[in-house]
Amino acid sequence: MEIVNIFFEETLVIQINNQLVTILPKKSPQHGDISFGINAPKSISVDREEVYHLKKRPQRVL
Repeated sequence: MEIVNIFFEETLVIQINNQLVTILPKKSPQHGDISFGINAPKSISVDREEVYHLKKRPQRVL
């Protein structure tokens, strides 16, 4: 894992297969929370880790 230090409201740009993903950290009004603005092409899925793992789980048939 690469650790990158940036300032709040400084954009981080990631290139994935010639597609750009931009991430903008912002201070949240709630103490200790951080919000992220993420701009990515529709072909790149952006999820929190727990949502990512739920999507990767095999679907159960009822």
